[in-house]
Amino acid sequence: MLPEQATAWKQQLSRIEPEQTYIFTMSKMKNPNRMINWNAIMISGEFLRAAEGLAADTEWMETYIRSYHLPRFTGLGLYQDGPLDRPNSPFAYDIVTRFHLGVMLENGYDGGCALELRDHLRRGALSSLLALSPHGEIPPRGRSAQHQWNEAAAAFVFTTHAQQANAAGEHGLAGAFRRAADLCWQAISRWQVDDGKLHIVRNHYPSEARHGFEVYSNHTCYSLWTAAALAYTLLHSEELDDISPTLIPAEIGSRVLETDGWFQTVIAAVDGQQMLVQTSVNDPYNIPGIVRIQQSSLPPLIGPSSAGHADRGFTGFTEGDIFPLSYTPAWQTEDGKWHSLSEGIPGTLEFDRDGGIDPQDGGGSVQVEQSSATDGATDFTLLWRGPFPGVREIRTHYRQVRGKIEVRYELQGNIQHVGALIPLMAYDGRERSVIHHVMLAGEETESIRVEYAGASLEVIPTTEGTNVVWPEELTSVACRNGLLKGARLECTGSRISFIVRLPE
Repeated sequence: MLPEQATAWKQQLSRIEPEQTYIFTMSKMKNPNRMINWNAIMISGEFLRAAEGLAADTEWMETYIRSYHLPRFTGLGLYQDGPLDRPNSPFAYDIVTRFHLGVMLENGYDGGCALELRDHLRRGALSSLLALSPHGEIPPRGRSAQHQWNEAAAAFVFTTHAQQANAAGEHGLAGAFRRAADLCWQAISRWQVDDGKLHIVRNHYPSEARHGFEVYSNHTCYSLWTAAALAYTLLHSEELDDISPTLIPAEIGSRVLETDGWFQTVIAAVDGQQMLVQTSVNDPYNIPGIVRIQQSSLPPLIGPSSAGHADRGFTGFTEGDIFPLSYTPAWQTEDGKWHSLSEGIPGTLEFDRDGGIDPQDGGGSVQVEQSSATDGATDFTLLWRGPFPGVREIRTHYRQVRGKIEVRYELQGNIQHVGALIPLMAYDGRERSVIHHVMLAGEETESIRVEYAGASLEVIPTTEGTNVVWPEELTSVACRNGLLKGARLECTGSRISFIVRLPE
């Protein structure tokens, strides 16, 4: 850059007046509910501008941080995006906001909110470490899920906290953060193609198809954003090579984490295997049930890695039907109609993709009835209460060991048959899976086997008399990773159980 160009840029950048230049300010919005991630991004950039001597006043930032951002943090240090009275809490906008606020701290922010902010960010980093999958991916809930920049922001968070932990003498924790950062880099690199470009969403469709893209997702800007966040991570990784990596929580031991606030996700991990259950019952964009299963020795998408939707919200798909498909209970009411927990509870208000939902609209409740994590196993039970068609109460029980997840559903109500929806990875935009309906000769046992990317996964009913049915509406269901195919297990009574087997 020529000196005169640098001078001209400095003059132009010095003329920025934040309250007038940016859209997400109180001067423009006049609405505290709109002081969301974009406002935090603005503040972060303005602090860097001040650090470069291009702005003199930073006191105005304190009001925004104190009044509009600190109240959004949960006890686990997760940032709730969206209106304060009904946050929609995507994990993407949790991690990206913490990235930008962390950039401020790493560049010398020491204002009146610095100590409290630093505490929130440390708690959030620990929570993200617990939530990270064995393949280095953050949970898939909400807007912008499974865009590569999610893990780029996470790589920065883990890198900076690895160095902070190391400086504090917490060498084991530092090693886990270091390993988490490495896994985030690996998660992104899997989606780089031969010419160096990156699939910005985790599927192999061509970028022009925009499958799994949000309405605002663009290949150019989000590839550049990912590259910029990773470059910034490298700029703040001076001492990372001095830290020896250790295993992350999803790779060793057993634990169950119930997220707080309105993130509505239970995350259970055991020895390189992780499952995620979403508990939102009235959010058509984030349906309930098991929405992700991943194991370190299997392809990340086989589990599958994401669920369907009841409403596409911001997300577009080039093919596939919009249907709420996840591992979830199903039942047939006395009028012959089939229902499922993944349909949730219709609210009294129309789904607002911009403003989110009132998490309590429509009634219903979910609670963790019991939870334990012992050596080599996790075990927890969720109690769901209606109003559901024909059903008053549902218990879902999950027990996990390496290579196997045992699921049991118990329903109370007036039903003809009980069932279980089974989502199966079908197509990633490049490779199709082979799905087998297995019927063993001489036995009244049916099961399902999926073969994908050189690996396999099996779903085996364990309730006597269970049949495997293939509903037409589940033939081709859109998800961020491509297409799902759904099966339904059916039997008489009010209980049904099955095993998801993950052969290594």
